[in-house]
Amino acid sequence: MYKDLQLYLSEARYSKLLVNIVEVAKEYFQEGVSEFPSGDLTEIYKVINKNKI
Repeated sequence: MYKDLQLYLSEARYSKLLVNIVEVAKEYFQEGVSEFPSGDLTEIYKVINKNKI
């Protein structure tokens, strides 16, 4: 999934689309992967939930 986010971001930047939401999602996802390296999206969600505004 992280690879998909990276691909989207690179294409969106190239196309000059607004990517604020995806950049935040990518940061949360990367933080989740760092905290739970072998975790799945269920565990990564804990990081997203912890960081929500």
